Amino acid sequence: MGLFLMIFLLPKILKACGNCGDVEACKLIHSMVIRSGMNHEIHVSNSVLGAYSKCGMLGSVRRFFENMEEKDIVSWNSVITTYCNKGVL
Repeated sequence: MGLFLMIFLLPKILKACGNCGDVEACKLIHSMVIRSGMNHEIHVSNSVLGAYSKCGMLGSVRRFFENMEEKDIVSWNSVITTYCNKGVL
């Protein structure tokens, strides 16, 4: 699969996994993102955060966020939303 195609498709797939609450699929795609080096793409990283957030995986959101090289407003919003939904904030 071409790099451009993966950058485009992975966020869509992660969004669908998050909407369905499919934690195992999120983890599988997250591992594929890391193996392919796509975790350096902010759009893809934010999609991983969003999927974990929608699944309510506070620990995974926090760990992934802390290891992100680049963070933007979408990254911060995902983390804050997760903490609020879990009643931590």
